[in-house]
Formats: sequence, C-alpha cells, structure tokens
Amino acid sequence: MYGLEAISRYNGWSMSIVGILIVFTGLVILSITISQIHKVLSLFDKKKQTQPKTKVIETPESILPQDVKTLSYYYKQLTDQLGEPFKLSDLIKISQNFNFPHPYLSINYLRNAGIIVRQEKCLFVLKTTNLK
Repeated sequence: MYGLEAISRYNGWSMSIVGILIVFTGLVILSITISQIHKVLSLFDKKKQTQPKTKVIETPESILPQDVKTLSYYYKQLTDQLGEPFKLSDLIKISQNFNFPHPYLSINYLRNAGIIVRQEKCLFVLKTTNLK
C-alpha cells in the first residue's frame, strides 16, 4: 500500500496537522517573547534611570513687556536652566513650556533693551547688571 491510501490508513493527515500546529504555536510563542523582551530586560537592569534635577521656576502670572527688571528676573531663571550661551529658539520653547505670557514680545523687548545680547553667531547671553 502506497500513496494517499497509506497516509489515510496510518493517520498521516492528523499527524501532519498536529505537526503544523506545533510549529505554528512555537512561532507564535517566539514572536510574543521577542516583542516583550524589553520588559524582561528592564527587570534585570540594575541601573536606576535618573533624571537631571531641575530647579523650580517661578512662572509669572502676568507681566507687562515694558517692565524690564521683572522680565529679566523671570528670564534669568530660564537661562540658568539652558546655560549660557543659549539659542533664542530654545529660550522661546522653554518659556512656552512654563506658560510665560507673550514670549516673543518679551524676548524682543529684552533684546531691544540690551538685556539679551548676541555673543556669537545664533548664540545669546543675558546681562543682568543692576537688576534685581
């Protein structure tokens, strides 16, 4: 007896289906394990993820752009976080993150008053002489 008749007589079809299911199940388990390996690795990672400590910044309720002393006081806190020299785009982003009112107008006013001064190409510093 040969061919399909022998396969049917000796349960060949069921054995092939069981074999396919075993291989498929193994592949599914392997793919789930690989997709979740980052969680397993984080358990073995002994290093603590430390975030740099940031200083608490006072957010002004409302300040008028004409008040140079108050503006420079609040923006000094931001530039301390950024470090000097800084980019104006970074100063605008951080002032928007802390919900400072009118960051574009305030920074422009500080530049016109000579408080924010260009140091290098695209880099600025904040001068706070004779202010708070």
